[in-house]
Amino acid sequence: MPRPYIKLGSIKIAPFKNPTVEPYGPFTNTTSAWEYPVKQSIIIHEEQLNFNWPSAEHAFHGQKLIHLKSKLAATDPRQAVLTKTLHQLENTKNNPGDEFLPYSDYNMLIKNLIETNPTLYFGANQKEFDALCDASFHSVKAPKLGLMANGEPYLLEFMRLTLKMKFDQNPELKQLAIDCAHEEIIPIKISHLDNYWASGPEGAGQNRLGITILELGNHYLKTQGKKS
Repeated sequence: MPRPYIKLGSIKIAPFKNPTVEPYGPFTNTTSAWEYPVKQSIIIHEEQLNFNWPSAEHAFHGQKLIHLKSKLAATDPRQAVLTKTLHQLENTKNNPGDEFLPYSDYNMLIKNLIETNPTLYFGANQKEFDALCDASFHSVKAPKLGLMANGEPYLLEFMRLTLKMKFDQNPELKQLAIDCAHEEIIPIKISHLDNYWASGPEGAGQNRLGITILELGNHYLKTQGKKS
């Protein structure tokens, strides 16, 4: 059965905002805890790390700390603190039905990290900590910060990894992304406050979340030997 869409001129779009509204709502990262969990195993400097993120929002912010751990030397005393903080992140808002909120839950976690480790340098505030994690990019306020060698934001790479894990581990969402790619439906996150990941004010946003989902759907199509 074809997926639903809205016609915008000659373009088919799939708006999404509320994570509980089917079929496209679950494309958002802020789904309730354990609705679409994300498992991750990684080795950094011979340290095995295993996480069971309650949501993609948890996982996305986790990539910032994982990236910082990968930058630091194995003997850096901040390594143990970051590992502890990652597990605290994993256990924040982790009851069924909980929603992890970046501007309160994540920021509070980092504030506590900074304040409880005064002898270790994690920056004086959230802004400086983000810089350590190469996560300072903002499409309007800081478009030249936190960029990789190819000019793309590290945050975009963190999101790509997060979505790949989420969709690989949740077949129904993977199929939804595949169907959007096959039927040429563009997912669009609706938020007038987000100029980069979403539609932004007056619909002038970059919709990077929706585009990344569509790119992932096209990737899955190609691996299946189908045309996108």
